[in-house]
Amino acid sequence: MATILLAEDNALIRISVRETLRRMGHEVLEAVNGIDAVRLYRGLVPDCVLMDVGMPAKDGLTAFKEIREFDPHARVAMFTAYGMDNIVEQAREMGAMDFIVKPFVRSRLVAGVERMLRNPTDSTAIPIPMDGAVLSGAGVLNETTAPSARSHRHTPH
Repeated sequence: MATILLAEDNALIRISVRETLRRMGHEVLEAVNGIDAVRLYRGLVPDCVLMDVGMPAKDGLTAFKEIREFDPHARVAMFTAYGMDNIVEQAREMGAMDFIVKPFVRSRLVAGVERMLRNPTDSTAIPIPMDGAVLSGAGVLNETTAPSARSHRHTPH
């Protein structure tokens, strides 16, 4: 069981992802904006982070940068929307381990989390299209195909 920080401002998406992660056996910490995400990370140092790019108060890229400054080995995957190639490139350069495109394919979310928890920090993750149930913004499962754009545990100082 891992502790996962879920940073997502959309309540319905957050609930859907939280329930998926809990069914996987993980403890889930929740943040509704980048400020809370950074605060929770610094206080609790979770095993990995799922971070939405577009959040109020502090966007996901800014929060990711602050988390990485605090813990250079932080394992972070970003939630992105279609057409955000420039954001994906920025996050990849910063060391994001994965990019999960909304709406999520449930099996893609599960695979991304499992891979992130299994692998040491790297930024070589390549988006992989997978078939399955999509978690929509309304929290409803739809059958569709959607493309999806630490073994070492570091204790920060």
